[in-house]
Amino acid sequence: MAKTGGNGKVVVIGLDGGSFAVIDPLIKEGKLPNIARLIEEGVRGDLESTVPPVTGPAWASFMTGKSPGAHSLFDFVKRVPNESARQIVNYNHIKSKTLWSILSEQGKKIGIINVPITYPPSEVSGFLISGMLTPSIQSQYTYPASLSQELEAKFGQYVLDIWWQHYGPKRIKRFLQDLMDCTNKRGKIALYLMESREWDLFMTVFIGMDRIQHALWNFLFPLDLRNLSPKEEEIRDLIIEYYQLVDSIIGKLVAAVDGNGNLVIMSDHGFGPLNGKLYINKWLEDLGLLTYDRTKINRYRTTHRLASLLRSIVSNMDLLRLRKMLMIAKARETRTTCGFLDCIDWSRTVAYAASNTEQGIYLNLEGREPYGIVKPGGDWEETRDFIIEKLRELKHPETKEKLASRIYKREDIYSGPYVNDAPDIIFLLREGQYLADVQPSNYLIERPSWKTGTGTHRMEGVFIGYGRDIRNGIHISNARIIDVAPTVLNLMNVPIPDDMDGRVLTEIFAVHFLKDNPPLYVGPSDQVDSDKEADGLYSDSESAHLKEQLKGLGYL
Repeated sequence: MAKTGGNGKVVVIGLDGGSFAVIDPLIKEGKLPNIARLIEEGVRGDLESTVPPVTGPAWASFMTGKSPGAHSLFDFVKRVPNESARQIVNYNHIKSKTLWSILSEQGKKIGIINVPITYPPSEVSGFLISGMLTPSIQSQYTYPASLSQELEAKFGQYVLDIWWQHYGPKRIKRFLQDLMDCTNKRGKIALYLMESREWDLFMTVFIGMDRIQHALWNFLFPLDLRNLSPKEEEIRDLIIEYYQLVDSIIGKLVAAVDGNGNLVIMSDHGFGPLNGKLYINKWLEDLGLLTYDRTKINRYRTTHRLASLLRSIVSNMDLLRLRKMLMIAKARETRTTCGFLDCIDWSRTVAYAASNTEQGIYLNLEGREPYGIVKPGGDWEETRDFIIEKLRELKHPETKEKLASRIYKREDIYSGPYVNDAPDIIFLLREGQYLADVQPSNYLIERPSWKTGTGTHRMEGVFIGYGRDIRNGIHISNARIIDVAPTVLNLMNVPIPDDMDGRVLTEIFAVHFLKDNPPLYVGPSDQVDSDKEADGLYSDSESAHLKEQLKGLGYL
């Protein structure tokens, strides 16, 4: 790539769930030649995710260069005002300017494809195709709106995502084939738009690594590679074929801009094995801190078991329309995402967990919660300290290993105007080997299965930089996902808002570039209007589709 002097093009390729734990062994086997070349001729390093490492807040932190406390997203869901219920988030809930909004204001041309939490598509100086949490292709998912018609005329129906739990363990090969078809089409669309549009920043995200690693980590890293059955070997070969497809697409995208820009490959989080789930509300119930209304919870559990049974049956059949009808019917029982919260006896509940992906606990605080009973001040602090101490003591009932590897008070890890929206306590269980599940349960621990997935997120994502303005063949450390946005702005010679929490990764720059283009800072970016439409954006039908999507990814 030719020297850009800070005014060249920047390409960002997102690998949702990309992890060196998977990539490095495949490079050693010679399976990923394009990624291998970029690492050899550029820089690499782990990219620290948000705490916890969750897709929604992680991508929002990338977009803004800020922590969740500053942009307001801590999960896929957030509180419904004055209720205990939760609603699914959207782009308008991000209360800080994003990388592309800053660049658009500077007159730069933008092309964004499939970044999660970008629905509804914002007006940019260029084009945008929204990503994860887009309700359906019947929604306006592109800016400008005419772009969707252009793409569908040239490439056929657009595919938003592949939801692995919609398939079932008997249809793994179909799942992988559908994922490859989706990714292959996404790559063609990206190359077409890259070559047919003007742009200064071009970004596309591929979601398949995350989906495969959630569902099929046990095939990527089986306990005994030597004794795989022929069927298991076939599935593993298809998985590797998928990674090779992504590598091939990356090679084509690099070739299309080589000599005229810089490239960043990044992921929102890493990945590792899932050893089990801890039913956190069961744990709180056993401590006497959470109480259910028995009539409501029994009815909920019966309905939930029946719905799970029906999903299990149809997920192993090629009856997609029937499955969608069943899922949507279940979702329409309520517009909120956490129906079990309606079953809690709030008059006798001190603490609760609301979301699987939040890995946090809320106290039932008076004045904040609709039916709060914990007094602010000393009572709140004393109760929070008690729960933290109990988390420190928490052990696996069979192995007796301590489960909590990190425990934080929200103010220990978040800063900014939205810290009070975070859970009161945030924790990681064995660095992600176990996940806290909020669903009501009669038992504490569940072993991995297709239902739970066999892999899950880790803090260490992927960062790769490449180009003539990037150093050659070095390893960096201490890079964070919030550092990517200010680094891209610096590469594009655009002033960096000084309220970004991230720093410019100056250590990746070639000497000639850094000498001519030191980071330039300006005052804080304007806070996004809090009156912007966000709550109530989705219709009942769209909310149902989104619940189906999140369940299909194992997040609800």
